[in-house]
Amino acid sequence: MKLLTKVKIINWHYFWDETIEVKPLVFLTGANASGKSTLIDALQIVLLGDTTGRYFNKAAMDKSARTLRGYLRGEIGDTIDGGFKYLRNGRFTSYIALEFHNDVDNTDFVMGIVFDSYEDGTEEHRYFCLDKFFDSNRSYQDFLKKKFGGLKDKYFSLLKKATSFNPITDITTFITEYVCDPQANINLDILQENILEYKRLEEEAKAIEGRVNDLEEIENTYKEYLKNKKNLTISQYIVERCDLERSKERLKAYQSQIDKNKERINQIDLELADFSENLASLNRKKVALIQDKASNSTQKLTEELYRTKNETLAEIKEIEQTEKNLIRTLTLTLDSYINASKGIVDNLSDFDVESVEEDKAEEIIALVEESKKTYSYTVEFKSKYLKDLNTISKDVLDSLKSIMLSFKQKVSSLAITLARTISNIDKKIRALKDEEISMKQGQKPYSAVLVRIKNELEKMLEEKYGKHIEVNIFA
Repeated sequence: MKLLTKVKIINWHYFWDETIEVKPLVFLTGANASGKSTLIDALQIVLLGDTTGRYFNKAAMDKSARTLRGYLRGEIGDTIDGGFKYLRNGRFTSYIALEFHNDVDNTDFVMGIVFDSYEDGTEEHRYFCLDKFFDSNRSYQDFLKKKFGGLKDKYFSLLKKATSFNPITDITTFITEYVCDPQANINLDILQENILEYKRLEEEAKAIEGRVNDLEEIENTYKEYLKNKKNLTISQYIVERCDLERSKERLKAYQSQIDKNKERINQIDLELADFSENLASLNRKKVALIQDKASNSTQKLTEELYRTKNETLAEIKEIEQTEKNLIRTLTLTLDSYINASKGIVDNLSDFDVESVEEDKAEEIIALVEESKKTYSYTVEFKSKYLKDLNTISKDVLDSLKSIMLSFKQKVSSLAITLARTISNIDKKIRALKDEEISMKQGQKPYSAVLVRIKNELEKMLEEKYGKHIEVNIFA
């Protein structure tokens, strides 16, 4: 089946550019002159392949005054001199395109017509199907009948009749005109009986369909029950199997722990045996030492005491020398930090920080504050603790180390910053000197970016051709 899914209309009466989505069931409603007949006439243009306009507005009345030109140019009334007023004048193009979906092969195709209207009031049109255009209405109608499944010529007359919405006043005329071909002596009673029988069969079919649907629902429910029952059985088996595997793993772990505990017990027994043997050996040594102590003479004890005294005095002397070296080293270190911090405070306290960049100014101020802190702490430490090192605690040393490290880091950071600044200033000085030399020689100075590009191009050309090639700047 070919289903109409979308309608595209451009420059057709009051439709300037409209896209209409079409569902399987559509009701076309609206007030008078809202465009219902205009839309139906646009559909008929494409579905009939007829541009004469004789069937226009049949959906609203038998006698139609609408014309193809009126639809294209948008006729809105009469002028004083008997002419017509139009929405569109001059040259323009109108489109009517219908999109269909073939549910057999699940494909889509578009059929439609394009009108070219000119300034002199004439128009030309061509039917199309996607990228295929037709030279005549007849060739398009033949293609349309084939495209829609081999329709007969009667399709065109029936479609024209089907668009008429006149009330049915004569059932015989309605059947002969719109349902079947005219025949003589039509027996409507038989036809009515057939219709009633058809309605009865239709209701019975609906009832049977309902029972079938109920049975199918029961069957589907039962299948779902069997499926869920099977899933439940499988789930129970999986759970029990998992419990079994976990029990096996726990049993295995318990057995492994028992084996380890047995090994540990054996190891402890061996260690206890070694301890017992060591204890017996120590007891024997204890007895021997007691016996040696009892048998030692006073001379032997005296010599031992003198030897111990001499060793102790030597250690004390070494410690005192180490203390002196430490005090000397610590004094030198403190003096260097005192002198450095004092020099920074003296030289940078009155420094005009507004003459440098903001980040460097902040760094200089931070260094001055850190120098004051370092100078105060090191002077205090030298006068308070160097006389007796025993008064120095670990916290005091950690504080000194922290202050000296912070001071060193800020000095190093500022030194690096100043070195970069000096390097940049040197580069600018060299560039200015070069520019001064160039200006004395009558050469115009160029931007540093252009000079770097020039030098890089000369370098690349020399690498490629093996000789120096000068690159000139002309801008």
